[in-house]
Amino acid sequence: MIQIGPELQPETWHERHRALFDYWRSIAPEGRLPARAHFDPAAVPKLLPYLSLYDIEHTPRLRLRFRLAGTALRQWTGLELTGRYTDEISDVSALMERLAPAIAAGEGLWRRWPRLVQVSDSYSFMEALLLPLADDGRHVDMLLGLYLAYDVNGQPLDM
Repeated sequence: MIQIGPELQPETWHERHRALFDYWRSIAPEGRLPARAHFDPAAVPKLLPYLSLYDIEHTPRLRLRFRLAGTALRQWTGLELTGRYTDEISDVSALMERLAPAIAAGEGLWRRWPRLVQVSDSYSFMEALLLPLADDGRHVDMLLGLYLAYDVNGQPLDM
């Protein structure tokens, strides 16, 4: 059940993305997706500032709501994100087009994009790894995300 789509190429990722991906795979029950209950934040303490959790709403259309946004993401965007929908912050229609089939297939998604949130110029581009979580092991109801921001020289910004 643990799927990696064609866009997921862990060997090209930053070490933090690889660490989260490896942890996510390690907590998944055999043949199933991991649930939120399997995720132990204490197991990945160095990643916590970069993590976000999203609740997924499927109807009337696919929407993501931040259940939790790490301190790094809040710092880079200049926004309090917890409790907000992603489409309230930025135009995420292109992301949703790519994310919808990944969610349906129980696959993760990695992507890089230029600065989306125009209220902040603290970074040049961002990379995100979004991994599915499913309470029943099959139907994705949450996403676990790890974000990294980079300066104009391509260097990662740290907390």
